[in-house]
Amino acid sequence: MPNSPGFDINYKIIGSRLKTCRKAVERTLKQMSALSGIPLSNISEMESGIKKPHPRYLAMLAATFGVNVNWVLLGKGPMLAPEFDTNLDFGSDTQRVNEMIYMMGKSDAVRFHVLGDFFTFKAQNKRLLKGLLPKKKDN
Repeated sequence: MPNSPGFDINYKIIGSRLKTCRKAVERTLKQMSALSGIPLSNISEMESGIKKPHPRYLAMLAATFGVNVNWVLLGKGPMLAPEFDTNLDFGSDTQRVNEMIYMMGKSDAVRFHVLGDFFTFKAQNKRLLKGLLPKKKDN
């Protein structure tokens, strides 16, 4: 099956990142197999770039070790997802914000929905602000 336009997926690089993650969390192939329920041989083949990364394996890496799946697949961001500081004071909204942060950490769907809304809001406000600011005169 051909890759999507604009994407060149290199499973050897992804496999190398998977191995780097495993080494960083100091686990053996056998331990990762037990944690994920995926046969040891399949994990070895994923790390070698022979097999595509299994979604269940990626989910286990993210949930158990805080691995940033974007880093594994795309090389973007840090290898380990940063922890959110939930000790910030948001006044009467503190509990709601902490619940949202928790849900964003547990659910890709919630995270993408919230971030999508944020970026839409940010773009709309940027356009609004540009309309309010005086225009620069060319000299």
